[in-house]
Amino acid sequence: MEAKLVIANGKVLESEIVLDFLPLMLGRSEAADIRINDRWVSRVNCEINLVENRLMVRDLDSRNGTLVNGQHISEAPLKSGDRLTIGTSTFVVSFLGRMPKLSATASTLQQHDSILVQDAGATMLGKRKHPR
Repeated sequence: MEAKLVIANGKVLESEIVLDFLPLMLGRSEAADIRINDRWVSRVNCEINLVENRLMVRDLDSRNGTLVNGQHISEAPLKSGDRLTIGTSTFVVSFLGRMPKLSATASTLQQHDSILVQDAGATMLGKRKHPR
């Protein structure tokens, strides 16, 4: 099954991030697979991974937390239609036909140097410079 995050808030240059490879770390630092330049996002905010054939998100002890459907979580399954909020950015989870592969980075971010989300100040999503 193909999983993707569809950007739900703000004006965007790209409307979705395909999660072709997992695990995937989201955060503000260059160590993150998906960088979000937002002061409300921790350096390493959360990780999305495939666990027992289910897409899971795990908060990485972030300062402001990770929310699924408006609820702070430490770890939670992600279902199609769920809303994942990190800092000021909200993404809607969407599943299509095939299962994501393990390890590396999201294919959308391999194709584009950055994705701009404009909401409560500019939020920049960018690919990690050095793959794991």
